[in-house]
Amino acid sequence: MLARWWRGTLPVDPMQIAAFEGLTALASNPFDETHQKWMSGASGRFDAGHRLIMYSGTEPPVRQRFTVAHELGHFALQHGNAFRDYPSSFSSHAADWMEREANQFAAELLMPADALVRIVRSGTVADAGALAAMFNVSKVAMSYRLQNLGLLS
Repeated sequence: MLARWWRGTLPVDPMQIAAFEGLTALASNPFDETHQKWMSGASGRFDAGHRLIMYSGTEPPVRQRFTVAHELGHFALQHGNAFRDYPSSFSSHAADWMEREANQFAAELLMPADALVRIVRSGTVADAGALAAMFNVSKVAMSYRLQNLGLLS
């Protein structure tokens, strides 16, 4: 997906990539009846039949972006419908293998290895917080990504 749709600018826009893939990414409203039916306190949901990603519009923007990227992972990895991904699903220690795969996909989409390695090795930005801001992800997500790429000691 990155090779097909990403133009190299940061941060990567998962909502735009979803649109390029023919999916609708829709922020849910907790006061909406549809939200109650589809979300039930979840961070996100992917409905393959409707080609729809719903994500919680009440969570912080970095969480919304990760949720959309995670649900894109379910789509790209052909997991089928992903019913109600709760915040615990976004841990690197999620019990379900499909959730772990979707998390890895999201990390790779939002924090492309080539860009991250190039920036860290250039020495211009090495602090996880500053990198997180540059890639528009949480500091926790960036720290995991740096560690998984062997860039954090």
